[in-house]
Amino acid sequence: MKAQYSRVMNEHDEVEAAFNEAGIIRFSGESYVTHLERVSLINIDTRVRSRGRYSLNYTDVIFTLHHDTLEDLEGLNGYNLGFFKREFGEDFAIDLLSVSNTKVDGRFFKDKMAAEADTYRRVVASRVRSQICKLCDRLDFFIDYHSVSREATDDKIAKTRLYLMDVAWRLNVLPCELEMAMLIAEGRVKPI
Repeated sequence: MKAQYSRVMNEHDEVEAAFNEAGIIRFSGESYVTHLERVSLINIDTRVRSRGRYSLNYTDVIFTLHHDTLEDLEGLNGYNLGFFKREFGEDFAIDLLSVSNTKVDGRFFKDKMAAEADTYRRVVASRVRSQICKLCDRLDFFIDYHSVSREATDDKIAKTRLYLMDVAWRLNVLPCELEMAMLIAEGRVKPI
């Protein structure tokens, strides 16, 4: 257990250093690692509240810490698909690819909508670890929605309803939390 904790903390520190070195920050101006930490905490809480339906192990925490690494840091600090295959195994790397933006696997699209549709298609078809991570990632977006434009928020709401809510309800992972967060972001419900 102590070795697993140390591995998680080492990965956290490496990811934090890599994002800081790349100069990537949140729209709010916070260090990018705060997003990765929140997604990881939401993931842990979600799995604990599932009462055993979705087990939690240290690689799930490492996975959520790295969920944006391929998309945002590919090639920096040795981060690429091969690195994740060597370090964590093929399933981990494939799952990471399924939550990453389409550009990572070399398939480019002429327009943003086609690229986003491909990314969501891969999430919907992926393993549960990737799906839960994407739902946690989206909930964190809505927690911090006030840091982005109204247009970006409305786009995320539409894409969440179109692609992710069926996954949330099927897995029974964060469906009510996501619905409430979207209603708050739309201004239809006041936050408490």
